[in-house]
Amino acid sequence: MKMSMKFLRMAVFALVGAMMISCSSDLDAPLTFEAKDAGAKVSFTLASTTTGNIQYSTDGSTWENYTSGQEITLAAAGDKVMFRGDNTTYAAKNTDYSKFSCSADCYIYGNVMSLIQSTGFAKLTSLSADYAFYGLFKENAHILNHAENPLVLPATTLTESCYSGMFYNCTSLTEAPELPAETLAKSCYEEMFEKTGLTTAPELPATTLAESCYRAMFYKCTSLTTVPDLPVTTLKSRCYMGMFYGCTELTTAPVLPADSLAESCYQEMFKQSSLTKAPELPAENLAINCYSSMFAECASLTAAPALPAKNLAFGCYSDMFYSCTGLTTAPDLPATTLAKSCYQEMFKNCTSLTKAPALPSTTITDYCYVYMFQNCTSLTAAPALPATTLGDYCYAGMFSGCTSMTKAPVLSATTLATFCYGSMFNGCSNLTTAPDLPATTLTDYCYYEMFNGCSLLNSVKCMATNISATDCTKDWLKDVAAKGTFTAAPGAAWPKNKANGIPSGWTAART
Repeated sequence: MKMSMKFLRMAVFALVGAMMISCSSDLDAPLTFEAKDAGAKVSFTLASTTTGNIQYSTDGSTWENYTSGQEITLAAAGDKVMFRGDNTTYAAKNTDYSKFSCSADCYIYGNVMSLIQSTGFAKLTSLSADYAFYGLFKENAHILNHAENPLVLPATTLTESCYSGMFYNCTSLTEAPELPAETLAKSCYEEMFEKTGLTTAPELPATTLAESCYRAMFYKCTSLTTVPDLPVTTLKSRCYMGMFYGCTELTTAPVLPADSLAESCYQEMFKQSSLTKAPELPAENLAINCYSSMFAECASLTAAPALPAKNLAFGCYSDMFYSCTGLTTAPDLPATTLAKSCYQEMFKNCTSLTKAPALPSTTITDYCYVYMFQNCTSLTAAPALPATTLGDYCYAGMFSGCTSMTKAPVLSATTLATFCYGSMFNGCSNLTTAPDLPATTLTDYCYYEMFNGCSLLNSVKCMATNISATDCTKDWLKDVAAKGTFTAAPGAAWPKNKANGIPSGWTAART
C-alpha cells in the first residue's frame, strides 16, 4: 500500500510537471500564424506611432526586421511565421492602430506579449501603455483557433482600451483566450469579441471593475450559448453596457448579484438576445439609465424579475422591456418617489402584456410615464393613476395604441403641465369611457391628441374654462364616435364642430 501510494504521488507530480511544461511552452512561444492551406499571406500594418523594433521569423531561430505592410507568404500548409517586438503599445487611439491581416485561413497561437517585449516575454504579465493591442486582429476573418496550441493573453495588469476591439468581426474565431486579470482598466475588454464566432465566453475572474470594461464585449456573437458568472457586487459606469447585445442564441443569463449600481451599468446588456427568463435584480438604489433597454427586443422573455427599488434615477427603467412581445405580466413597481424619464417606454410594444403594475406615486416628474405602455395591444385595463402633482410630458402617449383598453383611469389633477396628457389614449380604438377632466385652466399641449382615434368614445366631461394655451386641445377628439355627449363647465366658450373643440354630431351639455 505504501509503495502504491508512492507511485501515485509520483504520477501526480509527473502530471503536474507535464502541465507546467505545457503551460510554460505556451508562454514561451511567440505570436504565431500557421497556414491551414498553402499560399496564405500574412501582413502587419503598423500604426503611425509604432516605431519600436519588430521582427519576424519563419523557422523560430532566424529573425529579420519587419517593415509595415510587408507580406509574408506561407507557401505550404503548416508553414509558420512568428512575430516579436519592443513596443509598449500598438495603437495611438481608436483611429490609428496596428492590425494583422491574412489572405487565407491561418491558425493563430502563442504569447501575444512577444510583441511588447521581444525577449523574456514568457514572464511578462503587465501592460504599461493604453491601447496596447487595440484592434490588433480587427476584421480578420481568416484567423482560426489551433486544436492544440492556444493563443495566450497572460497580462494581469491591464491598461485603458488594451484589448478593445482586438478580435472585432473575426468571424472564424470560435474559442476565446483565457483572461486572467482580476483588476480591470477603463474599456479594457470593450468590443473585444464583437461579431466573432464564439460559442462559449471565457471565464471572467475580475473582482474589481472599471468604466466600460465589458462594454459590447460579445456584441452580436450570434453563436454564443454559454456565458460566465459575473459575481461582482459593485459596478462601474457602463461596465456591462451592451455586453451580450444581439446574442441571438443566448437563452440563459448569468446571476447578477450587484447591489451597488452605476450609470448605464446594465444598459442594453441583453438586448435582442433569446433569454426566456430575466435574472434577479436585487439593487434597491438605482443609477442613471442603469437598466435602460436591458432586455429590449428579447422576444422570448416571458418572465420579468422583481424590481424592489424605491429610489429611482433618471431613465433607470427606460425601454427596459421594449418589444418583449412574450412578456405577459409586468413586475411590481413600488417606488413612490420618481425621477425624470424613469419609466419611459418601459413596456412599449409588449403586445402580450395583459396586466399593468400599480403606480402609487402621487407626485410625478417630467417624462416619467411617457409611452410606458404604447402599443400594448393585449392590455385591457389601465392601473390607477392617483397623481395630483404632474410634470411636463408625464403621461404623454402612455397608453397610445392600446387597442384592447375599454376604460380609462381616473385623472384627479387640477393643475396641469405642458403636454401632460398629450396623446395619452391616442389610437385606443375600444375605449368607450373617458375620465372626467377637472382642471379649469389648461396648459400648452396638455390635451393634444389625447383621444385621437378613439373611435368608440362617445362621452367627455371637461371643466376647463380657460382654453387659451397653445394647442391645448388640438385634435384631442379627432376621429371619435360620430355621435356623443360633451359636458362642459358653465361659461366655457368651446368651439363647435372642430377636432380641437366639440366634435361634429355631438350634443353639448352644461354641468
